[in-house]
Amino acid sequence: MLVTVDRLFGTIGGGNLEYNAIQSARSLFTNTESTTRQIHLDLYALGPMLEQCCGGVVFLHYELISGDNAAWVKTVNELTSHSRKVVIVTHTGSEEAAHKKGDKLLVTEFATRGSLGDLDKDAIERARRLLHASDESPDTLLHPLSPSKGSLPDINDVLVFDIIRPVDFHVALYGGGHVGSAIVSILEKSLSCKITWVDSREDIFPAIESASVTLSHAAMPTSTVEEMPGNSYYLVMTHSHAMDLALCEAILQRDDIQFLGLIGSETKAKRFRKQLLDKGFTDDDLLRLTCPIGIDGIDSKEPGAIAVSVVTQLLQLYEARDANQKVSNKNDNVYSI
Repeated sequence: MLVTVDRLFGTIGGGNLEYNAIQSARSLFTNTESTTRQIHLDLYALGPMLEQCCGGVVFLHYELISGDNAAWVKTVNELTSHSRKVVIVTHTGSEEAAHKKGDKLLVTEFATRGSLGDLDKDAIERARRLLHASDESPDTLLHPLSPSKGSLPDINDVLVFDIIRPVDFHVALYGGGHVGSAIVSILEKSLSCKITWVDSREDIFPAIESASVTLSHAAMPTSTVEEMPGNSYYLVMTHSHAMDLALCEAILQRDDIQFLGLIGSETKAKRFRKQLLDKGFTDDDLLRLTCPIGIDGIDSKEPGAIAVSVVTQLLQLYEARDANQKVSNKNDNVYSI
């Protein structure tokens, strides 16, 4: 979760834990010259400390990011934009530990940037192991550098490993109308995905500033299909049935699509399937075309309701795919947070 003076981005789950975390994070803005640590790890017992009935223990890693120490953020963004996995290693804990640390350490499969001083060798070895098994690991892990006297790790001297994976949820949306706009509004605010939004009409897109959305004006939207990343999720809902058909034809020629959803009625679906069969596609090919789109049980034709239904369908498909790729992490002496 990113916390600014007056805004929040992301979440750590809400409730009293998040409320207290926000207050602690904002205290760093006004206490940077005092004894407040700019990088530190805190332990929260959810029941006794925060009166949250779920119980358990949570570790929160706080880090103040400002213009003086934010260069690594740009580097990570550049790496992930080129589909590179990267592990961010931070030395955190007590004030004594902070004095021993160097810069932040960024580790990819073949290169490193930054340094943690004499901790580099061990940190790089651990980071590389995580990279090779990153799809099977939690996103964040901590490794205590000092032995613990109890069942919980000693957080006074710790390496924190953040595994940053390129976004693998890409939505290619064709159509800048009311439903398309509603879908983008939900996706870009609530899910970690990249959206390529395509329309042939000039000035159709609303004003939008989002790093997750790429706007594309294309006189022939079909020309953009081959440019989409592999394993994309395609939504077709242009203002023209002829264009919708041409897009479905172009998309079905790819063998790496995760989903192809076409907006429309059962009548439109039957007509499109017949036309596609006439163009040489097989029944198996057409099994990859979903029309109508959206989950069962939502019959409203309001753009917002359709958007909620379609986004829910995408999320179900993505999470089902993601669940098949995850197994529990079993690294010794490493704690997930």
